[in-house]
Amino acid sequence: MPPRDAHHRATRVIVTCAAALLLFTSTTSAATEVRPESGCWQLEQTPLGVGLVLGASSGGVIDALVEKVIQLRRATTGTPCPFASVSIDFSECGEQGVQFCSDPLWGAPGTFASGATIVFSADANSEVRIRVAGHASASPAAATLPPCAQVYVDGAVAGRLIISTLDLDGHNGVDAVDLSRFLAQRFSSYGSRCDYNADGQLDARDLSILLRARFAGGSVQSCSPN
Repeated sequence: MPPRDAHHRATRVIVTCAAALLLFTSTTSAATEVRPESGCWQLEQTPLGVGLVLGASSGGVIDALVEKVIQLRRATTGTPCPFASVSIDFSECGEQGVQFCSDPLWGAPGTFASGATIVFSADANSEVRIRVAGHASASPAAATLPPCAQVYVDGAVAGRLIISTLDLDGHNGVDAVDLSRFLAQRFSSYGSRCDYNADGQLDARDLSILLRARFAGGSVQSCSPN
């Protein structure tokens, strides 16, 4: 594992916008490849896939700590895909103990929510900057289910994201209660909603991310789930 935590800066992901090849890269793992199987995309796990952390907010702005940058490229030519759309469907995530919120909503012009999906737009440089608010639900954080969020690029299936959340009780943003709940999860069983770097373990790296959110001041308000 590289020595620096990926969540100390925005995560960068490269995604193709044509039906040929999809690459996800981040500062925590080598590039992972998505290969076409039976007309859809199947994400290769390394070890669990690419993660997205749901954040709390301050002053109606989602914590920048959870920002993910997606860079779009065409598979065959490597050329950019300016102004493409990236949709994230959270409809299956309740089973894993997380709920997303569309209020507050953050993103470039053209960002909108529809049902359980948030749609983001790439800019002229083919980059999509994503921040999503959310918190834990009452249901347990299942360890055996696959990454719950389905990703689409310009309407084509592009892979899945494992979803975690900093706000583990849905009240008062990230505070001492959330730290207590994280530690309880840490010393009982694995739960993906606390795996902030999506490495398949709950350890000091995840705790350090939560502590940064707790004391940095950007995660003081909880959101209302969809």
